[in-house]
Amino acid sequence: MKSLQVKPDLATYHRLLEACSKGGLAVEAWAVFNDMLAMEIKPDARIFDSLLAAQRHNDSSEIWKVLAKMKELGMTLRPTTYGEIMQKFIVDENLEMALQLLKTMSSEKLAPTLETMTSLISLAAEGGHPRLALDLVASFEAATRSLPPEVWVRCLQSSARELYAEGALHAWDKVVNELQIVPDEGTCLEVLTTAARCGQPALARNVIRTMKSMPLDLQEYHMAPLVQSYCGDEALIKEAILTLNEIRDEGIVPSQHTAFPIFSLVEGDADAIDRVWSTVEVLQKRGTSVDITVLNALIQASAELGDTSRAMMVYRGVPRDLPNIDTFNFLLRACVLSSRREHGDRILADMKAAIIRPNAETFRHMTLLCLTQDMYEDAFYYLEETKAGGFNPDIVTYEALARKCAEEGDVRLKIVLEEMEERKMEVTPGLARFIRDAKMEKAMEQGPAAPFQPLDELAQKLIESGGVGSGR
Repeated sequence: MKSLQVKPDLATYHRLLEACSKGGLAVEAWAVFNDMLAMEIKPDARIFDSLLAAQRHNDSSEIWKVLAKMKELGMTLRPTTYGEIMQKFIVDENLEMALQLLKTMSSEKLAPTLETMTSLISLAAEGGHPRLALDLVASFEAATRSLPPEVWVRCLQSSARELYAEGALHAWDKVVNELQIVPDEGTCLEVLTTAARCGQPALARNVIRTMKSMPLDLQEYHMAPLVQSYCGDEALIKEAILTLNEIRDEGIVPSQHTAFPIFSLVEGDADAIDRVWSTVEVLQKRGTSVDITVLNALIQASAELGDTSRAMMVYRGVPRDLPNIDTFNFLLRACVLSSRREHGDRILADMKAAIIRPNAETFRHMTLLCLTQDMYEDAFYYLEETKAGGFNPDIVTYEALARKCAEEGDVRLKIVLEEMEERKMEVTPGLARFIRDAKMEKAMEQGPAAPFQPLDELAQKLIESGGVGSGR
């Protein structure tokens, strides 16, 4: 144009700077701007908006350079100008500066644009500040206009991720009931998690109701949070128990994991166990079935107290066709903690009568139970039964056997250590110290009378180094 003696006008520079701003071409934008000044064309607010927009990938010092030039030319900031500056801070994820700028706009009685607020609220929500995001939404919508639906969805997702129950309730109502938006499955699961952990069963039920309208098959992990949402308050335990029946009515077989919140509610509190058991008895007397996972949770809680009597009391209230492998394993756990071998044998007999096949946990409990007795020969029997059943004895079993042998001066300690070595199980420093303190060196040197080969080298290594693998 210049070579043809055609002088560019303001509209020409508008288009050039807009092109630079779209591409984030800061250097070129300054060149166009300086050329404009050289041509003695006075820039307007639109020119500066484009110049600011072109700086979005540059250091923020370039923003202040543009503002200084505006002040020099007597230009005042307008909402769109503030918006461009704010976009720079938003791109930089500088929420604090963006909020400071919003405060400045408010003091000057200027309202931010819809696009600016959409970006700012999204930054707050995605940055883990759902309360702030919702406050900004409320302030803007009260003073100006409604924000796009996706802003509310982001606020819902942020509230769920940050376990902000009040925000999740408000945003869910807005998104689902008012805006008639069906969130995706991932968002629903996040909201369910918040409802579960914050004790909001009404919210959890609303989410489940929405998910039933979606083209997906409900699974246990969808329904489990509903049980947990009731377990934040013992007064709602009956609803939690009945919810497990609902889950079965949906064709889903709940695992013990789903009833874990009931266990957590009464864990370590014998009185709480009794209160929940009373609720169970009332339901049973009314003819309402109680899921075996609920009864197992009470047995498990009793077991962890080492209260075999209370565990057996619950067990006697279980209909004969309901016990499963978890029932018997929790009962055996109670026997281990209370050293009640006679109860353990009775439970094992009941288990066989119910034609329930023992698993690795069952054998572990029986082995450990035998080790609580003065006569512990059966512990080695159950160790062999574990292997015969196709299971691998775990480190807990082997360490308990090793400690008992060390304590009793039993030379079979060598056999235990040999098997641990074969299975690449590390002898912990604690176990090594226990063996040293038990002064087992002499007994181990004698070797077993059985056909097993002594492991003098392994034993010496254990005693001298403080445990197999301790140098790792």
